[in-house]
Amino acid sequence: MKTKTLLLMSLFLLLLQTNIFAQNNGEIIYTNFEPDSIIDLTPMGNDVFFDINNDGQYEIKFSWFFHSAVADILHSISTMSKKMLLTLMDTIGQDISSQETWRISYDDTWDFPVEPAANHLIGFRQEIDEEYYYGWISYTRINKKHEDYLVLHDMAFCTIPNYPLKFGQNSFIGINEIDALSTSVNAFYNNGTGTLKIKSDMEINNIEVIDVLGRTLYRKVNMASDSFEADLSGFTNGIYIVKTVLSDKTATSHKFVIYGAK
Repeated sequence: MKTKTLLLMSLFLLLLQTNIFAQNNGEIIYTNFEPDSIIDLTPMGNDVFFDINNDGQYEIKFSWFFHSAVADILHSISTMSKKMLLTLMDTIGQDISSQETWRISYDDTWDFPVEPAANHLIGFRQEIDEEYYYGWISYTRINKKHEDYLVLHDMAFCTIPNYPLKFGQNSFIGINEIDALSTSVNAFYNNGTGTLKIKSDMEINNIEVIDVLGRTLYRKVNMASDSFEADLSGFTNGIYIVKTVLSDKTATSHKFVIYGAK
């Protein structure tokens, strides 16, 4: 495990980490893990708890465990809740309340190693006095031999009953812009080839790749194309952000994780 990995050995450290960046935008409680928090999930590690709605109690728990199989050991990360139901989301901008499948836990199990990293979008639903409250959390799971950890991005919870919260929504300002920004540009990094692929519904003017310290490591300008592939095979392991500026001057940002770099 890299020295940058944040090993959370107590609930106190976790609460300290989350509360520093928690803010209440109107009646949407939003937590942005900046910089993204890396949680080492190992057999010797503790379960990780979250108070997603700031009521002083834990609603969400991450647990690490493994299953013995005939020839392999399958690693699994379990996301579970005693107070909320969970649903697996597909894309940013989805209406969480419209989901049809809800469960008390979500388990993801694979042989290791796994490529690419698994990005998870999970929505929550809490029932209080026959009314529903919705929230979401975004994280990436890195699963390699001897390395199994989560990269937490952000989470939100709406305190208004029956409000149709969208996945990725963190305030009531610019709600109509969420779908446009999330669907107009798609970015995907392939850890196998070291290639970052960007595709847009509009013409792309510029792209820029920066690290978590804000340093620009790659830039391409005056592209005049709706797609582009950037060779980032020389980059080291870490979390990066690609900023894309479109022909109408709107800008979007996508986070991606590089692991297994030589």
